[in-house]
Amino acid sequence: MIKTDLELASSVSKAVGESYEDAVEFTTALPAYALIRYRDVLESVCEQLGKEYEVNLGKLQLFEQINKLTDAGKITFGFKDRCHRLRILCNPGAHRSIFLNQEESPDESQDEADRLLENALEARKVALWILEGLYRITCKFKGDFSYSLVKIETQEWRDLLFEATVERDSNKKFKAGLWCEAEAKRRELAYKFSIATQEYQIDQDFLRKLAASFYYGSYKLKQNIEAAFRYAKLIQLGIIDKDKQEEAKALIEMAAKAGHGSACDLYAVDLYTEQKDYINAEKYWNLAIQNNVTRGYFCLYIFYTEGNACSPQPEKAIAYLEKGVEQDCRDCLSTLGRAYFEGEYVAKDDEKARVMLTRASELGHGKARLYLKLMLDGGAEQLQKDFQAIGQMLLATVPGRQAEQSTIRDPYAFCSCQSGKKFKWCCMGKSIMEEPIRSPLALHLPRFQG
Repeated sequence: MIKTDLELASSVSKAVGESYEDAVEFTTALPAYALIRYRDVLESVCEQLGKEYEVNLGKLQLFEQINKLTDAGKITFGFKDRCHRLRILCNPGAHRSIFLNQEESPDESQDEADRLLENALEARKVALWILEGLYRITCKFKGDFSYSLVKIETQEWRDLLFEATVERDSNKKFKAGLWCEAEAKRRELAYKFSIATQEYQIDQDFLRKLAASFYYGSYKLKQNIEAAFRYAKLIQLGIIDKDKQEEAKALIEMAAKAGHGSACDLYAVDLYTEQKDYINAEKYWNLAIQNNVTRGYFCLYIFYTEGNACSPQPEKAIAYLEKGVEQDCRDCLSTLGRAYFEGEYVAKDDEKARVMLTRASELGHGKARLYLKLMLDGGAEQLQKDFQAIGQMLLATVPGRQAEQSTIRDPYAFCSCQSGKKFKWCCMGKSIMEEPIRSPLALHLPRFQG
């Protein structure tokens, strides 16, 4: 008789049990990592089903594995839908690289944290449905399930931190590092003041340095690739050991060559931007995609449009974006949405643009949210009207300003309306009230670069 969800997961396989237990432990503490482990559960399930039914899944991506099992008639369409649902829920858990990321406001960071938690909580429910189905298949079970959900209490984290400090246990040190990183993130989101106090900064530095110390210890004890990667990222971010940048690069390269998806992405960034090794950059972004890091599609779009690695190939670039959109990659959704709105490389389609930009916004893409509001929802026009109204109010309070300005301006200087014409042949004959007032936001809004 299965009494808990942990027992259910362990009864399916050891790999599933370990991944699921890690996911449960970090569902509320560090949901981004929990989603990675829930995805590991799904990968193990697919691998086990492939062996059970002798379906060769090879090196197919996860969504292709699910579809192949369905096409082979080995899983039902309902089971397939749940697998895809879990896969999509887990996508945001992949590590985000430092390349071409938008800056996020505190509110956007909080929104993303809330979304990750919602995804992790739902992922646990979907994973259990899948595990129940697999248990029925492998154990020929036909009864009803009745088990409780295990909850990790705060005291257990305190015990873990103590044990990780005094014991030579790679797994405990790694989990302690994750907890320290999660606690630093929690405090960052909870901190409401615009200027960080010295005490707050000392606490944050301490937690992240402690996390790095645990990661390093875990890696040294057991060659834990994930721990090595996280330790290296903390170095690159300048949180610890700023003099060890070369060691960090070597660790990321090692993790990439070992098949760590996020390391493949980050290593490809270095190859592309610093080393100008475009052949291997493309290779490692493709490896990142194979390891379910969907941002690789967006990076390959950049690869084929910037003109650094090769002559621009718009059709191939757009094809990568479309694949990324299928995987719910928010960078791909945002970029392709803008392309449809501006008619760059694709036929202009405002409806498709709105759908994609809205989805990217839901996934926490700050630039997509801004672009949607300004360009599709009329925000830029409203801002222009607001500024024009403000201008009219100011002019009404300063008599004679119009005449004064008309005598000061150089008639052969370029006109301030941004037309590219000289003032004499543009707005010199107009009154200041007739000149267009451009919104500063609209003026500096980045254009889609293709």
